[in-house]
Parts: sequence; C-alpha cells; structure tokens
Amino acid sequence: MFERLRSALRTTYNAHRGAILAAISTMVWAACVGGLNLETGFGLVADLLFAFSVALIGVPNVLNGTAILSPPDARAPFAIDIADPCSGIRSLFALVMMAALAAFILYRHTWQKLVIIVLSVPLVILGNLVRILLLTLATIHFGEAFALGVNDHPSWFHEGAGYAVYLINFGSLLGVGWLLTKLSPDRPATKDRA
Repeated sequence: MFERLRSALRTTYNAHRGAILAAISTMVWAACVGGLNLETGFGLVADLLFAFSVALIGVPNVLNGTAILSPPDARAPFAIDIADPCSGIRSLFALVMMAALAAFILYRHTWQKLVIIVLSVPLVILGNLVRILLLTLATIHFGEAFALGVNDHPSWFHEGAGYAVYLINFGSLLGVGWLLTKLSPDRPATKDRA
C-alpha cells in the first residue's frame, strides 16, 4: 500500500512539477499583491489533488492548465476540465458557513466549535475530490456525454454528482459532530442497569 502511495506521489510530482510550482507561485504572488482570485487558486489546488488521486487509483493522466487529460496512448481517453465554478470554492463557503452556524448552536465548548469549523475545509476538498473522481470514472466507462453533458448543458449525472458533494460533506460533519459529543468531558454519564 505504501509503495503504491509513494509511486503515485513520485509519478504525480514528476508529471506535474511545473503545475505545482505554478500553483504555489500564483498563490504567493496573489497573497503579496492582494489580488487573490480564490476560485482560480482553489481550482489549481483542486487540479493538483485530483491529478494525484487519479494516479493513485491507477489512471494515468496529464495536467494541462485546469484540464486533466488521458495520455495520448490511453486505452480509454478522457478529458475533464475543472472550471472555476467547479473548483469547490462555492461549496467551501456554503459548508463553512453551515458548519459555523451548527457549531455555535449545537456545541458549548469553544474547542468543539473550532474543530467543526476547521474540519469543514478539508471535508469540502474531500467531497469535491470524490465528485471529480466520479465524473472521471464515468467519462472513462460511459462516455463524456453521459458524465459531463454536451455543450453548455450538463448531464443529470454531472448535476447529481454536484449534489452528492453536499451529502458527503454533511454526512462527514455529522460523523465528526457525533464523535465530538462522545469526546466531550462533561458528557452525561450513562447509568448501568443491574
């Protein structure tokens, strides 16, 4: 398992070294200048994570800007373009706001509130990663028209995968919330039945 992970990391880094440096330099430059376009920066990060994840499951890919492409000699060619609206930034804002609201309503301790809010960010990234992986696998196995749609009309599968992100995120937050209630030091003690 670790050998496969190390191989995927090495392959992704070697194949996308320029994109990794471009993403880092773009975010550093934007932070220094103050003109950070969050959709573009988040999209670059999403592209890199996606390219790594697809390589991890054994699908070779090439990163070209925001497009993830199959190599020219691929048995099942695919092309996925992660446009700015699909980068996950909108679901990031929505879920962080919902997590903050839920945290302040449901939890008494500051540490519980902070855990929920901070964990909402990687959960959004994970949910969006699952969505992009679903779309890629559907493109490979069922074709681009099924998975993505045609022209400017997304398919039902593409739309459904977008809603699945929210289900994954909310389910994950519920799981984290359940765990936090179990770890709470002032949790009411359960009575043993004799």
